[in-house]
Amino acid sequence: MIADIKKVGTNYQAIFSRKLLHSVEDVWTMFTENEKLKQWFDELCVGKLREGGYFKLRI
Repeated sequence: MIADIKKVGTNYQAIFSRKLLHSVEDVWTMFTENEKLKQWFDELCVGKLREGGYFKLRI
């Protein structure tokens, strides 16, 4: 998977594109529920789910 990374103000934005063979509902659940997200990407944590919200990446 390749990310398009660009600087936005004083922050950086990474956009990942990938086709998944799952329903939209299943993918949304995996990205919005931290317990399920850990099964796929343990270092990522959902922050605020709103415009301007965030995910946290623990590295």
